[in-house]
Amino acid sequence: MLEKEQLRKSLENLVRYFAHRADESDDREWSMITGVAERLLLDVTDCIRKNKPLNHDLLERIRGLNKLAREATVQSEQKKKSPPKCTLGRSHSRV
Repeated sequence: MLEKEQLRKSLENLVRYFAHRADESDDREWSMITGVAERLLLDVTDCIRKNKPLNHDLLERIRGLNKLAREATVQSEQKKKSPPKCTLGRSHSRV
């Protein structure tokens, strides 16, 4: 039971973190990841409340969330390193 409660607390923290990332960036992916984390938090909380074990599907979804967050972090870092795109159009680039 203690492990489930720790997992629930970790998911709560992740939801807050992902929501913060979504607010700070214009990247819709962080909003989607926040939604996935919120759904997982609800499902884990439901398992705890009903005293049910965490099933394989739920654990796989948690692993999938971890993978999504890692990929989004890498993409965010790459966006920071890439030069800004010119939005003035092609005619401006010839000057």
